[in-house]
Amino acid sequence: MPGSAKVFLGENFGNCWVRFLLQARYHSWCPVNSWALNQKNSSNNSQSRKKTCCSSLQYLESWYQCKWMTRFCKLVMVSLAHPFSQLLHHQYLLKCMCVKANFVYCSGYKAEYKQRSRGRTDGCATFYKQKKFSCYNSVPVDFFEDGCLVLDRPNVALLLLLEPFGNGRDGRQTQSSSTCICVANTHLLYNPGRGDVKLAQLMYLFAAIDEVAGMSAEPRPKHHPIILCGDLNLQPFSELYNFIIDGSLHFEGLPIKEMSGQQYDCGGRSLNSQYFLPPSVDITDFCQFFQVVEHRRNASRRSHQWRCYKESFCSGTAHHALDLASAYDNTRPQALTSWIGNESCGALVDYIFYSALDRSDGLASRRMVEGLTLSHVLELPTQEHVRQNGGLPNNRESSDHLMLMAWFILSTTG
Repeated sequence: MPGSAKVFLGENFGNCWVRFLLQARYHSWCPVNSWALNQKNSSNNSQSRKKTCCSSLQYLESWYQCKWMTRFCKLVMVSLAHPFSQLLHHQYLLKCMCVKANFVYCSGYKAEYKQRSRGRTDGCATFYKQKKFSCYNSVPVDFFEDGCLVLDRPNVALLLLLEPFGNGRDGRQTQSSSTCICVANTHLLYNPGRGDVKLAQLMYLFAAIDEVAGMSAEPRPKHHPIILCGDLNLQPFSELYNFIIDGSLHFEGLPIKEMSGQQYDCGGRSLNSQYFLPPSVDITDFCQFFQVVEHRRNASRRSHQWRCYKESFCSGTAHHALDLASAYDNTRPQALTSWIGNESCGALVDYIFYSALDRSDGLASRRMVEGLTLSHVLELPTQEHVRQNGGLPNNRESSDHLMLMAWFILSTTG
């Protein structure tokens, strides 16, 4: 179920063009080995049934890996079709695909990979063009903490702090001393009824981004420009979506099943801050690691109003200061990024969020010296259009998720 994303940067630091592509994960349906099933049904011997079942599983595993490599190669070839491809992202990518995809490395890309935890064989990968970027930092993130009931899943994220190259006055490529882009790639829990787990994973992710992209020793530090992409498994204008955009969510008492907007059920549990993220996890209600905040306080030479330990946890309200905006206009009716086959309908769960200099509320301009300005995006099809073409996947699209693409302008100080 691999997915991809890519970023393109222009040559001049003063007014860089950035193109960003997100291809959501590739799903594969497995054909039934009818011969093996017929043999199993007609056999009265238990040992024979076991052998037949093992044979069927081996066949399916071999077919599955073959199909995955075929789909991955197709995905990468599509991603490399544009001559300015500079950054590729993949979710649900098998490790063997990273090892075997030598043509990606030969094309000038270097890969960073994070495998899912608890024995899972897939994970997130980011390929970046070595002639265009220098990887300043690579941080794998596990959304797992012992003893925490909302951080006990194998979901992961991968963060890269990339420093783009530019052309100097002599025409040679040089690195900017101040310009970096923090690129985050993730896939959150699918379960529509576990909004509490998704909120915890988002807060963990934002805390990791804050640590990697933070530039100043302040309670609400300045950040490098951020691009966040992935399958977040939440609907537009749900409680969790609004938290990403608005930077604040009062979650105390919210129905857990309704937080992601994927289902509406008045029954079930409500979120209780006292049993949500305990202080031992070290993630504050301001989506920061408390140890990182303490380090900043010790390094700060100015007098800021820092929050004490007790004020940082279990308040019932979550905040973040990443100033994110969605690249897509999610108010467009009937737009979709994925297809739910058993329900024959579309869903909008894949996103590109970015640090916006042009936010209407003006928050970004107060804390950001550098940032991304959205130019335009690739239009998404409607549910009716996809339904007329047989849903997803189909003969043209080998994934049940569609590709997102956005063009940005990177404003820098270099």
